[in-house]
Amino acid sequence: MEHTIAPSPEVFREANDIVEGLLQTCEAVLGKDSDLKVYMSWADQPSPEVISEEEARINVGTGENWKDDLKTTVAQAYAQSWFLEYKSNSYHWEELLMLGHSLMFAENITEVKPQLDPEEELEENWPVLREEVQMSLVEETEELSHYGFTLAYYLAEELKDVHGLENFPELSMSDMIDAGDRLFQG
Repeated sequence: MEHTIAPSPEVFREANDIVEGLLQTCEAVLGKDSDLKVYMSWADQPSPEVISEEEARINVGTGENWKDDLKTTVAQAYAQSWFLEYKSNSYHWEELLMLGHSLMFAENITEVKPQLDPEEELEENWPVLREEVQMSLVEETEELSHYGFTLAYYLAEELKDVHGLENFPELSMSDMIDAGDRLFQG
């Protein structure tokens, strides 16, 4: 019987080197107080899963652009773990603030903009999203589960010029709501 094991040990080493190098870059840009332990696993889609300010799981994508996707995923995970050193998430607005911060940070590090829903769709849905942003994380939110990624990005983009990414943990729910009102109620 012949068999093949994928990914190869060489690919594992390459992924490990990418993660190590990117974590050093992230640390140089935005220093963390606590250590960060990163676990890697392979999945169809790349994604960060931040467990705490000290632990993150990186799902390495298996697609054609896995190296670039890995860089973005590591930068997002790093930024989220940094954010959690300062603020825990109990409400959707805090989760969106952390996600938006990590998306902006990753874009700055990798120079890759995430794929987003059209801004017009958020304008149409802002009245419902505005209410859901204020809810506890325990409460399920239909619109946020669909538009949350894009909403987090646009809100963070609006807030970063005024407040700076390093000050995001100090922002409040009213800062988020006001940014959304400026963006989507024009």
